[in-house]
Amino acid sequence: MKSLHDDLAFFARLINALRPWLGQVVIAGGWAQRLHRVHPLARALEYPPLLTRDADVALDPAAAPHGDEIRTSLETAGFTGEFLGENRQPPITQYRLGDRSSTSYAEFLVPLVGSGIRRNGQPDTTVSVGGVSAQKLRHLDVLLLVPWSITLTPSSAVPVSPPATVRMPNPVTYIVQKLLIYGRRKTTDEQAKDLLYIHDTLQTFGGALAELNAIWRADVKPHVHKNQIREVSQVITATLGSLTDTVRQAVVEARGAGRELSSDQLAETCRLGLGRILAD
Repeated sequence: MKSLHDDLAFFARLINALRPWLGQVVIAGGWAQRLHRVHPLARALEYPPLLTRDADVALDPAAAPHGDEIRTSLETAGFTGEFLGENRQPPITQYRLGDRSSTSYAEFLVPLVGSGIRRNGQPDTTVSVGGVSAQKLRHLDVLLLVPWSITLTPSSAVPVSPPATVRMPNPVTYIVQKLLIYGRRKTTDEQAKDLLYIHDTLQTFGGALAELNAIWRADVKPHVHKNQIREVSQVITATLGSLTDTVRQAVVEARGAGRELSSDQLAETCRLGLGRILAD
């Protein structure tokens, strides 16, 4: 069974391998929420962050190296690539520390621009960046807007040695991107986990909602298409307007992590927090 120590050791090794490009990459996904808790605006919560097997590394291809430098650095640090979906070129790849028995892995992500279909009719879902295979994802560009930075040290909650400054999505773009991809999730379980991530993010920054609203109005909303804003609003209404199956499943996810949370509590926290952050 994977332990918290194993998790942190994996992440520290990944950060060390990516040191030359930490100013260009953004740590997304579940690890972003764990980094959020180290931010000065975060408040201490009684429950631990949700554990995740994967570390999502988002980057802008235009700012990435053109050679194989990232892949070489990962291999030197002990990471190996496991290919998935071999019908795609390059194939989707998970970068694991050690052999395939390792439960933790890193995936690289870039924004999907265009239809998602190549001229030959094949899916346009992957690209080679810095020698690594990166998945192209819709709405990932939102995560790259005004990222936050934080310095991790050997004594921080996420220990890294020597100290390293890493970038993560700010809570506003983190939440908005979760809402935008909500309808593209394949299962209710995936939607429920994203809803729980949103709930936990709102609780983490519950004392800074005014600051997050300022980020939304000044730095995010002007760069988000009106159709995306409409989609975010529709998802909030459809998901939180009543006690949906997704809300109930999110509570099941929380209880599976040893937390007591009711459907009413989760829905109310999300409705109130999102209303404050996304207010005009």
